[in-house]
Amino acid sequence: MFEKLISNSAVRLFRPVARLGVHRWPLFDRAFVFLYARYKQYFEAGPIERLHEFVPDGSIVIDVGANIGFFTLRFARWVGSGEVIAIEPEDYNYRLLLAALERGHVAGSVRPIRAVAAASAGTMRLEINRTHPADHKLSRDGTGVAVDAVRLDDLIKDKGASRPSLIKIDVQGAEMLVLQGSADILRLAAPALFIELSDEALGRFGSSISAVLDHLAQQGYTAYWLMPTGPHRKASRDEIHARAAAQDYVDVLFLKAA
Repeated sequence: MFEKLISNSAVRLFRPVARLGVHRWPLFDRAFVFLYARYKQYFEAGPIERLHEFVPDGSIVIDVGANIGFFTLRFARWVGSGEVIAIEPEDYNYRLLLAALERGHVAGSVRPIRAVAAASAGTMRLEINRTHPADHKLSRDGTGVAVDAVRLDDLIKDKGASRPSLIKIDVQGAEMLVLQGSADILRLAAPALFIELSDEALGRFGSSISAVLDHLAQQGYTAYWLMPTGPHRKASRDEIHARAAAQDYVDVLFLKAA
């Protein structure tokens, strides 16, 4: 509940700033990036450093919904001679993402793509939330800003054994569309998946937490909680639904048996 209070407070503070256009000033950019990173690290993301164990040197990591680079920066430091594919469709976030990569001296390890990931390639539309920089989502009624849509399967030539090794997905309810466009990767590479799940958000796209769990179970995946130490603990359906209901969404680790 404390995390939700912090998140809601941040959104309330951002709204008047966005209306005045102050969020486009360079000084605000820097302050926003700093505060957003601290919020993600200490209140929302959980023990994400444990994801490092799923990223061997030289592998590919895909960050779907990269936003301003909180996860991308970490992934870029972990892949070594490998590559991070960072997918972010919204212009302001994409600009901050590129700037963060330059500041972090990891731009050479990242392939940024300004697009949405979906079940099929082409052009789609993005609903822009002017007062919440992390709440842009695919349009359901054909309105919004035109954006390129890509399939993850089309981005990876080598889908074998160890590449890619990890996919993180946070796309405001369109997670099933991303998974549907990743069928070959899931089958051939069996990457670890770290996915944000929300019944309310998924429902806007005709899906649900249960549907995602069923889809991934059919692919041989098991759900786990990302633990700060020790083995990652299996997550039951009831636990996932309960946590998601209590805090609106939940981050779940999915691993495929060898």
